[in-house]
Amino acid sequence: MMLQMVASEGANMGLAWFFCILGGAFMGSYPVFVKVPRVVAARVSPIIFQSYKSFWVFALVWIFILVNHMRAKPLFAFTWWAVASAALWVPAGFATIAAVSMCGVATTAVLACASNSVIQFLASLMLDQAMKRHGPSNVPLAPLYLVGGVLGMVGLILSPRVQCAGKADHIDGADKLNRESLTASTLSSVSHQSIGLEEHSVLVPEGSKQDSSRREFVVGVLLACMSGVFAGMKFAVKSIGHSMSLGNETVDSEFGIFESFMLSFGVGCALVTPVFVGIFALWEKGIQHREFPSMEFPVMKIFGFLAGAVWLAAYFCLQAANDIGGQGAMGPAGNASQLITAGLWGILYYREIRGPAQIACWVLSATWTVACVILLSNELENIH
Repeated sequence: MMLQMVASEGANMGLAWFFCILGGAFMGSYPVFVKVPRVVAARVSPIIFQSYKSFWVFALVWIFILVNHMRAKPLFAFTWWAVASAALWVPAGFATIAAVSMCGVATTAVLACASNSVIQFLASLMLDQAMKRHGPSNVPLAPLYLVGGVLGMVGLILSPRVQCAGKADHIDGADKLNRESLTASTLSSVSHQSIGLEEHSVLVPEGSKQDSSRREFVVGVLLACMSGVFAGMKFAVKSIGHSMSLGNETVDSEFGIFESFMLSFGVGCALVTPVFVGIFALWEKGIQHREFPSMEFPVMKIFGFLAGAVWLAAYFCLQAANDIGGQGAMGPAGNASQLITAGLWGILYYREIRGPAQIACWVLSATWTVACVILLSNELENIH
């Protein structure tokens, strides 16, 4: 009997890690659609991009009706906790989309993941877990790993500026030749259409940026952190709601990620997104006296769907990992998987960070941050 219990627990953790790694890979890939050349050239507003994403999440979750029917489960058990979770996700998505255009895919992912991990860790402490204590003095190591993660975040923020004095070395020969042959007006035009130039990737040499890019970078950093905080709270709300609903006959169906929770979340997206769009419209038209951004349907009919579908797959997998393996452990681990995936996209494909010293500093800081996050995830234990 004991061997069966151990084997069952091991199988559950194996499934949790499978969902965790897969969900992190999806979550680290979905921001890539924000920076594809057609989206950048169209200058799609973050609120418009998020609206498409919300629509496709709402449209796609109804597949769970069929899944529940095939499994002879209740078709739909609604919960307002999922709507509250969606209310946190919409601004988190908006912040992520805006941050990617300001400080890049890789840096946005790192800051959002680190902030997300901290929030999920603290939420676990609030519910049914406590920090492990070590040695005769019963010293908790979790705060040490938490500070280490923050220091890693600082290193990631500073890594693009490691070699400011050697800025000429950061541009390869082909880029130099192109820049010399382009007039200032032509370079400005091209920069709006190419994801590798300064205006859409601030992780490039200091000397090639205008002063406004530094302010954009700072704003992007703040938005990325805000995105992580809201995203972490989105996961925490589900855990809190589940704890408060224990004893309800339909609690398993309402909060089951394989059953009705995703449906309620999709309904929440449909309810909450128009509210934020309306607030944005009032700000643009009533206060700023600007036209509402174009919907850019020819571009977003493709990339809006892809972003929504990939994000939904990511959220489903990460939430499943949390439900099976525990939020305190799987939350930070999923963020680590997301961080690695986004970092590979940002460095290898988009070349947001250039130069051997800058890349080495980024990789070292990312490795340090991931290690601290994983160590932090092992510093929780159940109270009961």
